[in-house]
Amino acid sequence: METWKGVEVHDGTSWMEHAALLRSTVSQLVTQGLQSSVATNEDVTLVLDRWTFPMGDIELSEIQVTKEDLRAERERWEARMAGDWM
Repeated sequence: METWKGVEVHDGTSWMEHAALLRSTVSQLVTQGLQSSVATNEDVTLVLDRWTFPMGDIELSEIQVTKEDLRAERERWEARMAGDWM
């Protein structure tokens, strides 16, 4: 699939950008006849709602952090998420 070629996913990548790439990927699979013969609309919805972007370029090396730093980051994240829901 050429859809993701050259795409750089970063913290600022919006869900809308991601969703457009996913729709393009699914469309290309269907156009090329590569979809499963047993795939359902529910399967397509699952892909569009839950599939993560390719992660081949993501740096996943272990870093050293303290438990206190992890707790503080979790609290910041929870506060941001709570703010999004209010």
